[in-house]
Amino acid sequence: MSNRCRQHIINAISPNNSLTAVSRMFDVDLSIIHRIWKEYQLSRKIAKAPKGGNRAKSLNISQESILWDIIEDDCSLTLENLSDRFFNATNIRIIRTQWRDI
Repeated sequence: MSNRCRQHIINAISPNNSLTAVSRMFDVDLSIIHRIWKEYQLSRKIAKAPKGGNRAKSLNISQESILWDIIEDDCSLTLENLSDRFFNATNIRIIRTQWRDI
């Protein structure tokens, strides 16, 4: 949910509008409205917390170099074949979900 929507929710909550009414008004689950309101009451914070961040790389520099050598040797490899060749060279298995971290 955008910070702008969160601001609209905070503005809509008043003595005349209950959290349930605001939930219906914006078609948002009551638990989300409650969480936004509670955080606003505790810290006066409207902006959502950032997600994720910089993850540590899965491979060190020498392993990354080996991977690039395999790619330069045959750039038409599928991810599965590339993973197999990298495993044969380093004894490290790269699974599909790790490719985005390299």
